[in-house]
Amino acid sequence: MGLSKLKTGGKIYVEIHADRGDEVAQIFEHKGYHEIDIIHDLDKKERIVTARF
Repeated sequence: MGLSKLKTGGKIYVEIHADRGDEVAQIFEHKGYHEIDIIHDLDKKERIVTARF
């Protein structure tokens, strides 16, 4: 859905399960996103993946 809604340079934020950061980041990379980042919560668990289109 992000690809059809984001303009070039747009950024998406997705809340994830703490054990899935790398998997979600790889999906975004495969779909053509860049500047992919994993943000940790206060307990240092992976919680959000961001990516720019």
